[in-house]
Amino acid sequence: MAGSTPILLKPTPRKPIPKAPKLKRLFYIEDSEELTKCAKTFFSKKLSEIQLLILKEFVECEKETTANALVERLKRKTRIPYSTLWYHTLKLKELGIIEFETRKKVKLTEFGKLVAFFL
Repeated sequence: MAGSTPILLKPTPRKPIPKAPKLKRLFYIEDSEELTKCAKTFFSKKLSEIQLLILKEFVECEKETTANALVERLKRKTRIPYSTLWYHTLKLKELGIIEFETRKKVKLTEFGKLVAFFL
């Protein structure tokens, strides 16, 4: 546009960013038995019976086993189909409770140790 004067925009003043409020503790847990009871209830409802069985068997077998050996042992003990046990073992891996690779020993993750502690 020839002959028109450019419009100058004034910068808008910036407002100061408010500081985040200090967080207060909302509750205190004094009774460790109540915490243990709540954790057991939570983990037992979030994990299926078969997943709990696999986790308990893993903790009992001295942690010196491969995933395949663990599934085989449980299959002989419980007569649960092999494919079902593998499905739930892989679900435990997806949940981050156990970790393993092919032909390697199964390990509990830090989260898995916490879950096993409360069961």
